[in-house]
This record gives sequence, C-alpha cells and structure tokens, in this order.
Amino acid sequence: MDVVWLYDSNSQVILFVCFNMNAQTLKREIETEAASALRQLDSDEFLRAAAGGEPTTQALLETAAASEHAAAMTFETWIQTESDTNAQAAFERVAEQEHTHYDRVTAVMDAIGVGGTDTDGNGNGNDRQ
Repeated sequence: MDVVWLYDSNSQVILFVCFNMNAQTLKREIETEAASALRQLDSDEFLRAAAGGEPTTQALLETAAASEHAAAMTFETWIQTESDTNAQAAFERVAEQEHTHYDRVTAVMDAIGVGGTDTDGNGNGNDRQ
C-alpha cells in the first residue's frame, strides 16, 4: 500500500501518509482524491444533506451563512486562546475572511429576499460579530 487516507466525520482528510512514493505518484494520488471529493460536492445527495432536505435556494444559503458564521466564531475563539502571536495573526486573517464570506452570503439572501441571518438562533437576525 502506498497511501493511507484518514477522514474525520465530515469527510475531511485529517491524515495523509505516503509510503514508498515518488513526487509524480503523490501528485497523481492527490489529484485523484481531489477529483473524487469534487464529484461528491456536485452530487444531489450532498446538496440534500447540506440543505437538511430539499435543496432550495433558501435552505442552501441559510446553511452557507451558518457555516461561515461558525467558522468565523471558531477562529475568533482561537485568537483569544492562542499565545503564539504569529498564529493569532493567521487566525485573525482567516476570521476576517470568514466574516467577509458570511457578509457575501447574507447580502445575496437580502438581495433575493430569502431567509434571515439568525445563524445562532437568538432571534436578533444579525449575527455578524
């Protein structure tokens, strides 16, 4: 066996180990795995799972907004708990990027008049931190 892929519960690669592999073989393995992951993202099953049922525009946008919000909050937490200043700076950049993604998704939602932006369920309708 040349490659071992380990995944977490969200089908994210958490460990990739190569044994007796040259650069070309490694490149081919990664490209094959990426192509497989992209096919899964393009499937109806993925859209249904992401939407929690019927993949309507509203359901998919609400899911995307919640995902972006959760990612931003994760990095905001890491900023507060990380002692390494380089890591903090990296987390700050990523948190801001996730906030930008959230703002883009909610702007589309507002523009087409679907859903709310209450990603944490507190009822305020605006969870941008």
